Amino acid sequence: MKILLLTLFTLQIYSSIASEKAVYGRDDRVSYSEVSPQFRRLGDATAGMIQLSKLKDRGSYYEFTSKILGEQMMGNQFRNGYLCSDEKFYSEELLPVCSGFLIGPDTLLTAGHCVTGPKSCKKNIWSFGLGLDKIRSGSLSKNNIYKCKHVIKRGSSPRDFALIKLDRVVSGVTPFKLSSRKVKVGDKVLTIGHPSNLPLKFALNGTVKSYKKNLFKTDLDTFAGNSGSPVILKSTKEVVGILVKGALDYEKDLSRGCFVANKCLSYAQGADCLGEGVTPVYKLLSL
Repeated sequence: MKILLLTLFTLQIYSSIASEKAVYGRDDRVSYSEVSPQFRRLGDATAGMIQLSKLKDRGSYYEFTSKILGEQMMGNQFRNGYLCSDEKFYSEELLPVCSGFLIGPDTLLTAGHCVTGPKSCKKNIWSFGLGLDKIRSGSLSKNNIYKCKHVIKRGSSPRDFALIKLDRVVSGVTPFKLSSRKVKVGDKVLTIGHPSNLPLKFALNGTVKSYKKNLFKTDLDTFAGNSGSPVILKSTKEVVGILVKGALDYEKDLSRGCFVANKCLSYAQGADCLGEGVTPVYKLLSL
């Protein structure tokens, strides 16, 4: 699995969290404010993982400062630079480092490489429905913050997942339902999460492209930060998988000297377009 180097800072701090992903065809990611109430309800059950070290405790709320995507250094120590100014979401603020989703009153699923154990559990908090307005406000009420109480079960390769217990019941949110069926090649899927650590985004037009025992591939438009996102069957709105890895996120446009999203004309177009990897959830139902 390739490790995303979204920024030099990310290289140093988040190398165990982020995994690369990409855009297939037209970039169809949209924001919370652009989707229907039905999809917003799904977004409300989708959580962003935030490092406690990035928050300042102000009593009844946490305060934070955020860079915008265009201010982050892209690439790695060998080839780096800033995002091209005409790239999508260039001026939006960043905060969550991973995604997750509610499957019970106080139970959340995410990727195993996002929550690696008890220490990781305690160092991060979760907040639901983190659209642009909430992140741009620079503060989060403690009523909307949930701590990881403990890790119930975790897996890495070949099944990348983490099932965690939150410190209390999440109020006002309807948990996702996990599907008991295996997906098939050709199934239509969508996902919700925090690509590139951005506010909540919806990628609504994906297709299952291949299937193996512990991993299936899609052409969903996802990026690092989407790790842990629910992959949802469009026909039933049930979760069929957890987004865990994928192709290259950003590449340098040598003619302009800045970075652009890796755009794949189609699935398996080349070495950097081999699909977005998803852990199936039907095998996790027994947990």
